[in-house]
Amino acid sequence: MKTTFLKRTAAASLSVVLAASVPFTVLADQTDPNVAYEQEQQLLSDGHLDYGEIEERVKNYYGPMKSAYDMAKGMVEDQADIAVNERIMASDLLSQADVAEDMAEEQTGMDQAISAATAKALRQSARQMRNAASMMGQSLKKTSSTERQVDRQANSLIMNVQSMMNQYEQLVSQRAMAAKGVELARTARALQDTMQSQGMAVDSDVLSAAASLSSAQSQLASLDAGMEQIYKLLCSFTGYDPASGVTFGAIPSVDLAAIDAIDVNADKEKAVNNNYNLISLRSSTGGGMTDFQARTTKTTTQTENRLRNVEYSENAVRSDIQALYDQILEKRVAYDAAKTAYESGKMVWDAAQIQKQNGSLSQIQYLQQELAWLTTESGYHCAGLELQQAIQNYRWAVAGAAVSVS
Repeated sequence: MKTTFLKRTAAASLSVVLAASVPFTVLADQTDPNVAYEQEQQLLSDGHLDYGEIEERVKNYYGPMKSAYDMAKGMVEDQADIAVNERIMASDLLSQADVAEDMAEEQTGMDQAISAATAKALRQSARQMRNAASMMGQSLKKTSSTERQVDRQANSLIMNVQSMMNQYEQLVSQRAMAAKGVELARTARALQDTMQSQGMAVDSDVLSAAASLSSAQSQLASLDAGMEQIYKLLCSFTGYDPASGVTFGAIPSVDLAAIDAIDVNADKEKAVNNNYNLISLRSSTGGGMTDFQARTTKTTTQTENRLRNVEYSENAVRSDIQALYDQILEKRVAYDAAKTAYESGKMVWDAAQIQKQNGSLSQIQYLQQELAWLTTESGYHCAGLELQQAIQNYRWAVAGAAVSVS
């Protein structure tokens, strides 16, 4: 009994010492993680969604995904706490068993028998608790697998949200061009109406101008509808209220150096090891067989089928990585061409500005030049966004996500 008392006294004393030392540790560390966390949370909730914030917003603010993480995390924490408590209790029981055995050595007769029986019972209970803790550990491994599955689902959603944000920015660029097209068509229509009133235009020209205006307005309305739909989806998946007026940050500029650094052959093998579907297929019974098929076939047949399917799927993943890499190269060529057109168009647009100032361009001619410039500018911007998305798709595929190869 004295031994147990001394152990508990020492543990309590150590707890007091550790508790007393906490304030000094905090004072010594000038970096407060709580402050950094609060700052990060403020940025995530500032009503402005940056591209780099998508992952955290999807995981922590999109209701269904947050619930999935909370459930998986709760399972791990609950079972881990139970396992720790069982091990602590088992250790305590063993300590008490030692005390009982020490007493039995000093006793005789019935008292000795009772102490020996008590020690034996305590040790048996300790073994049972340790076994239960060990089984809980095996269960925790399965729970961790559940967490990984939630991570994979989150990654797939994050990938799609990133793609939607990229598409949204492309539509914003194209909308500026479409709006200018409406302005030009409206100006041309007004000019034709004026000329007709002065007997200088025929009906066919007026009708043509009206049709052009209607077409331009329809195109703009279509872009607006598409932008509104994507806007609502982006808000939904990142936990924002569409009515809150949240704004979106710019997509990061394309990193051309990253393309030159790609080792496609090495990435093929990384993708084979990381691919979510392949990981599941390797561990499945019968390599993707249905339950009925697995029950009605031999184990050797199931193994052969699994190996065959795994090999086929691995080759399919390698092929997809190559296709995604080829897509990057194609987008790079298109981007370089758009950049050349942009630089040439910039010179024409600068010249138009001078012509406008000296009066050598009419209003409608200037609008035509402006529309041509916005078209070139949008083409260059969108080419960069498409190349950036191609690189991002490639990276996701290498990391294990299922990426559609178009």
